[in-house]
Amino acid sequence: MSQHLSFLTMARLHEGLRPLAWLLGEWESIQAKGMYPTSASFDYTTTLKITHLGQPVLNFYSESWLGGIAKHVECGFIRMDPATKKVAYMCAQDLGFVEIEEGELKGTSIEFKDDLLLSMSLPNTPSTTGLRRAFCLKPGGILEQIVLMSTPKTPFAQHLYITYKNKGTSHL
Repeated sequence: MSQHLSFLTMARLHEGLRPLAWLLGEWESIQAKGMYPTSASFDYTTTLKITHLGQPVLNFYSESWLGGIAKHVECGFIRMDPATKKVAYMCAQDLGFVEIEEGELKGTSIEFKDDLLLSMSLPNTPSTTGLRRAFCLKPGGILEQIVLMSTPKTPFAQHLYITYKNKGTSHL
């Protein structure tokens, strides 16, 4: 099994994903703040792992904690059409959402807009009607993520602001 895992981390990045190489690595939050017009602001911690297997897709996995207690998980994929710089983000969240967002790569920045947001019909699933997110690599190698959210009663407003530092694992 260790040979298998070693192979996965040594795979060559797919040619079509080279413009997204700046996203690769294990990232940990420097600052993570949640806010929304209808709720109190909160600080939390989060990690983000973006890897690849040599295929034309990046793997995305994020965990978040509030006061040391696990609160949220997201996992998904990022794909890109190198001919057009169009980037697609597909994600499943433990809150009961599946989202597909698309955007365009501009240097080391991507602003996604939701094309599809589905939610479970089970009780206690938040009533979110839209999500948008942006990633941007800032000076000093700081990764910034901003998430906007809308609900049936509130138009798009900033919900999350996160800055990350890379733990030195961009070879993933």
